[in-house]
Amino acid sequence: MLEVNVPKLRKPILFIRNIPQDIAVENIEETVLTQNPELSMKPGEVAARFKFKTNRGAINMVIEVGPETRKTLLQNKLKIG
Repeated sequence: MLEVNVPKLRKPILFIRNIPQDIAVENIEETVLTQNPELSMKPGEVAARFKFKTNRGAINMVIEVGPETRKTLLQNKLKIG
């Protein structure tokens, strides 16, 4: 007997490069919302997964967003810091 498993849809992820060191994973959503009011995003649209440091010392963060938020962020510059 064969079983069919339908994969779950996942939200798109984005990499934010060169973020300041003082921004933590827990407060990235609050920082993005307060510093970018022109994007008119709502709480809960941005979920930070983790941040990592590259070999060159830059700190990057991986965030999970919805499809419409992804389009908005790719079309506009994001202010952080």
